[in-house]
Amino acid sequence: MEEALKSKIAAFTHPLVPANIREDLKDLEPLREALRGARIVALGEGSHGTREHFLMKNRIIRFLVEEMGFHTFVIEASQWQCYNINDYVIMGKGDKYEALASQKFWTWDTQEVMEMIDWMRDYNLHCQRGQECRFLGFDMQIISDICPYLKALKPLMETQTAEKLVRFLEDVLAAKRGQPAPDLESTANWLSGWVQQNMQALKNRFGQRQTELFIEAAATLQQYILMTVQKDGNEMRDLCMAENVARMVDGVDFSEKFILWAHNGHIAHHFEWKNMGELLKERYGSLYYAMGLALGRGSFQSRLFNRETKAVGALQAFEIPEFPEYVWEKDLSAVRPEDYFLDLHKAADDEQVSAWMSQEKPFVMLDEAWDPEHGLKEYEYPMVLSKSYDGIIFTHHTSHAISNPSGKRG
Repeated sequence: MEEALKSKIAAFTHPLVPANIREDLKDLEPLREALRGARIVALGEGSHGTREHFLMKNRIIRFLVEEMGFHTFVIEASQWQCYNINDYVIMGKGDKYEALASQKFWTWDTQEVMEMIDWMRDYNLHCQRGQECRFLGFDMQIISDICPYLKALKPLMETQTAEKLVRFLEDVLAAKRGQPAPDLESTANWLSGWVQQNMQALKNRFGQRQTELFIEAAATLQQYILMTVQKDGNEMRDLCMAENVARMVDGVDFSEKFILWAHNGHIAHHFEWKNMGELLKERYGSLYYAMGLALGRGSFQSRLFNRETKAVGALQAFEIPEFPEYVWEKDLSAVRPEDYFLDLHKAADDEQVSAWMSQEKPFVMLDEAWDPEHGLKEYEYPMVLSKSYDGIIFTHHTSHAISNPSGKRG
């Protein structure tokens, strides 16, 4: 990259300090103007196991909550499995390690996410009543606790209907990914309709909150079947996640603001498939702000993957290979020596910088499985920065996230 272009790009950046969530937030002050007017701020990550990205997002979350009035945090984890975490951060209910482990994704069962949970609990203890920060999920991949919960509907059903429910729940748990199962889909639709039709009886027996959970559980099974059985693909999952986020956002007062935590590929405005970020951008326009986090060199946490056999092995730390010259990370690493935030909206005002960020180049996105035999090539996604994100945070150094010893390793 030419020095003149580097200098021009650097003029639209702000240096950031690697630190933990409790330390000074002055370096984040430029985010105030960039995020002004946003109702949904989506924070990406270059991998599901990069410590520096998690710590940076923790600090941004604190800034958004304390300085900009955001009070709902939603993460790329199953809705149902995050209720234990929300109970802990709001009420101090239960053990924090058990609560975090109960969401069942190794990606989030780390010291860095626990740091954020500890801060959130402290904030909720001392904030003004009604300003508490909630911890929610928007995914639908785990149903192991939902199926037993729905069996509580049996006493309100006739014998044959109750038997139909039990068979359906057993079949859902036994279903194999990618295998068509139209009977499961039609029965899931029936169950959701039954819950809707019997809401008053459910409220009389179980109360308002439990009835709401029955509705959510039935809807989650519909999504799970669509995502894993009918269409075992990323596009259906992103559609379901976007629907879940939209339901949360549209279900509260317009003044309520949301923080999303997910992979770079899910939050981008444009991606390989029609993803959650594109759907949310279409729905909310400028109210949706996507912040991509780009990787530097170092290590990350993932699971060993054999692309030929499809075998997924142990969770471990891996070194990030040298980035080739043609990827975005190589350009971003040359802009300035410190970690930084790049405001893509402001950068568009400069003709030369606008042309640079309007190129299509690969962006590296490491996920929950790493194939060292094939290397980075399998994790390069062609992207136009200016079309995919509103802002970029670049971290020069990365290290692997640190798993909680009590956590879920599967």
